[in-house]
Amino acid sequence: MYTKLKVLQHQLSPQWCDDVNKHASTLRPNPGIGSAKHVANFRRCTVRTINKPTPMYNYIFNTMFNIIDQHMDYFNVEIFRKINNDAFQHITYNTGDHLKLHIDSYTKEYYEMYKNSNTEVNNKLSVVVMLSDPSEFTGGDFFYGPVNPHKPWENILRGKGTVAIFTSYAFHQVTPVLSGTRKTLFFWVEGPQWR
Repeated sequence: MYTKLKVLQHQLSPQWCDDVNKHASTLRPNPGIGSAKHVANFRRCTVRTINKPTPMYNYIFNTMFNIIDQHMDYFNVEIFRKINNDAFQHITYNTGDHLKLHIDSYTKEYYEMYKNSNTEVNNKLSVVVMLSDPSEFTGGDFFYGPVNPHKPWENILRGKGTVAIFTSYAFHQVTPVLSGTRKTLFFWVEGPQWR
């Protein structure tokens, strides 16, 4: 299976991004997601969830699925019109915060290997939206793709309102933020288990 990525530069307006950031600032951080000691080496950040049924959840959901629907021919995967846990993750990375190399989903081969095939639903697409202007932070680079020591990764998520959609079994990471604050919106689109 080949990983697929679509980067849509400045897809969403700065005002849309500011509206999401403003709403998230009214929410409490989720304890244990991104800040718990047992996960801090893997992921260190502040996560606030935007759940349904709220007007902001519906606003984000409708906007994002309008974008996703336009690119489904490219991805050619079967999805449900549903996101994982019915929640969007608003993620704030401050100085030193990071997300180590990982994948968000597993192919059928992984399920069989790890005996985790008791689920019929899987994350099919991962979506990240840059909510900060690049002038607001240094470091915190988003990298996507297989590990290849002969070809350095390219930071593909630049520009407020840029959207990256990729198959959830693709490797990705966020390098440590060196200064300032980086804010993103992240979610997974569900679908039937990979075949």
